[in-house]
Amino acid sequence: MYKEDKTMDRRERLVFQINKLANAITLQKLVVVETLMRELQGGNSGEVQLMIEEFLKKIAPSKLAATGESFYVAADENSFVARNNIKLKKDGGIFDYIGDLFYERMLDKGNRVEGSCAEYRLETYELLEMVSDETIMESLGGRASTEVTLRGFSNFINDLIENNSQVNGRSYIGYIEDKYGQLMAVNVHFNLQGSMNIFAVYLQNPRNWNKGDIVVVPFPQVSN
Repeated sequence: MYKEDKTMDRRERLVFQINKLANAITLQKLVVVETLMRELQGGNSGEVQLMIEEFLKKIAPSKLAATGESFYVAADENSFVARNNIKLKKDGGIFDYIGDLFYERMLDKGNRVEGSCAEYRLETYELLEMVSDETIMESLGGRASTEVTLRGFSNFINDLIENNSQVNGRSYIGYIEDKYGQLMAVNVHFNLQGSMNIFAVYLQNPRNWNKGDIVVVPFPQVSN
């Protein structure tokens, strides 16, 4: 295969990027491939769509499925201070319970603070069976493809509540760096009684997440 260079026109560059990803088996990369293929659509869009469908049938993993839903985190010039945004209901927040490990790693002394951010996009995947953190991260392309900010995850959860989404009995999982720079699995669980709890889990002690749970990840970027 030839190398990508500055002499390629737009179509050649897109074809190159598709070929480079052709052996990918992660869902994140599949979304990029589909996006690139759609950019190639011209006079025969039906042929390109068939190509996309056949490609996805052959190599799409079966343990996670893209929901097709995405969420935009608005640009914000202010810092995000975890302690001011993740609170119990009795303190003016939205949570009925905050787990001890989440409190220790995100909210206690020297709590998690994130700087200003530009607008960015999140997307979600549904677990089709019981899946471990390790399998989720491998399927989605590792830390770079799965890590989200606490600000983004918190805004996403708030949006679910504001839009009265059907969430009872479901967990939402985000891979988030704690105040020490360690990546953790953060779980917001809506139980069947309507209460909402937030926990954190060490990735060194991965747990299995249930079928139907939702993973929140960054939307993949297509390179130009």
